[in-house]
Amino acid sequence: MTEAEEIHLPAEQPTGAGAPEGQSVSWDLKVGSRARRIFVILAWIGIPLFAGIVTYTVWLNGRGSAFIEASRDEMIMSNWRFNPSAGTSDLSKQIEASVHQAIERDEYLLDKLLLLVSVYSTILSFLALGTVIVSRQDAKEQLQKVREDTRALAEESRQRIDKIRTEAKTELKDLKEQIRAEFPIISQLQRHVLDLILELETKYPEEQNVAKRLPGSNWKTEVRQQQVLLDELQIVAVSVIVLDEEHLLKLYLALARSYLVRYQTGSQTDDDAARAYLYADYAIRSSPNNAEAWRTKGVIALIRFDAADEAGKKTGEIQDLLRSAKRDLIECLKIDPNDLGGYFNLAIIHDKDLNRSEAIRLSQEALGRLDKIPRKSLEKFLPDVSVNLACYLADEFRDASETAKKDELCKMIVDVCRECRTYLRDVLKSNKAKEGYTENMRRELKEKGDFRGLPEETHTALEELAGAPWSNGTIRSQQTATPQPAGGAAV
Repeated sequence: MTEAEEIHLPAEQPTGAGAPEGQSVSWDLKVGSRARRIFVILAWIGIPLFAGIVTYTVWLNGRGSAFIEASRDEMIMSNWRFNPSAGTSDLSKQIEASVHQAIERDEYLLDKLLLLVSVYSTILSFLALGTVIVSRQDAKEQLQKVREDTRALAEESRQRIDKIRTEAKTELKDLKEQIRAEFPIISQLQRHVLDLILELETKYPEEQNVAKRLPGSNWKTEVRQQQVLLDELQIVAVSVIVLDEEHLLKLYLALARSYLVRYQTGSQTDDDAARAYLYADYAIRSSPNNAEAWRTKGVIALIRFDAADEAGKKTGEIQDLLRSAKRDLIECLKIDPNDLGGYFNLAIIHDKDLNRSEAIRLSQEALGRLDKIPRKSLEKFLPDVSVNLACYLADEFRDASETAKKDELCKMIVDVCRECRTYLRDVLKSNKAKEGYTENMRRELKEKGDFRGLPEETHTALEELAGAPWSNGTIRSQQTATPQPAGGAAV
């Protein structure tokens, strides 16, 4: 089928109640269209008729005035002849009576003329109004037609673009398949690259919280990181040819996590952070609707912001990083409203922006979605979200002045930590998540933790929650990694 056969322009549809939406003509348009000829005919008849009547009225008025003058003179003369001996006073009265009668007749004729003029002026006004209405309806018709033509042209253009895009993707896919079939070495390269990506994902799994500060680099970690760099060179060299979008996404995310770990464990040079940020951006370009890619990019920007000193955080460049992180995390939640990591990190940004109430709201909203969040995400982020929410409430406690408000906040802090512990023990049953909960609680209970300054009763209750044994499973020993600072981001 040719292109001309495939593209169908929208056919004209009959107007009326059965016409499709966008092509139907409204009732007032139909009435105006049908009444247009009537108004035009009335105008062509009424205007000449009105001009003739005015001319006739002027002529009649002049003739009537002459007739009245003649009658008045004749009456005066007849009265004079009839009463030749009448006195001057009687004659004056007769003349005044005759003049008064003539004036009344003139006024009567003038009133009739004004009434006639008013009637025909009203008729002409209605005719003019009808003409305006008809013109307005015509303009509406033309505007409606222009809109319909514009929509049809836009739809045709969209169909053409979609067709071109689909054909391009199909041709590119066929070209890749042809290259792989004609050049077996390409297939071998693809298998080798996929193996390298799998190894990279094993070294830096998505479940790993790379935001935690790890011990400084040593010989083993340096060898491992250099091996990643060599693997990267091999992968990137052929990735564009042998990888599809799905595997490119995995590659870019794994490389972003590897450079973020390198940034966290090394000397924190901007080179590693920038490369991690760019790889996350490449992941978004390859899969714009992937929530993890947006979250990863936002968290990398947030970690780079946290690494700056207090003076550096006030500069425009570093502030832009925080704003960029906020935009990326909001986009992450638009794509996946159940991304627990997106809620966790976005709440941290709002807390840094001194918008603690929004941080609390986001954390509470996230905890209200536990039944919709995947288990892997719960294991990684639930302890952080719950303990961070308790920390935000503890900050609210320190700012509160009313005793009743302080008591309410203390109760909320204990309830949040207890509910999280109960969920981890009875529902999630994940030793990894239990470990994270215990570690976070003990960190915040320290002298410089966010639970400082709470009443002794509240502090004791939190210590019991942190130190009580888990009845449904044992907790493994603490990891050797140094504790993450309070409110730290997590990929």
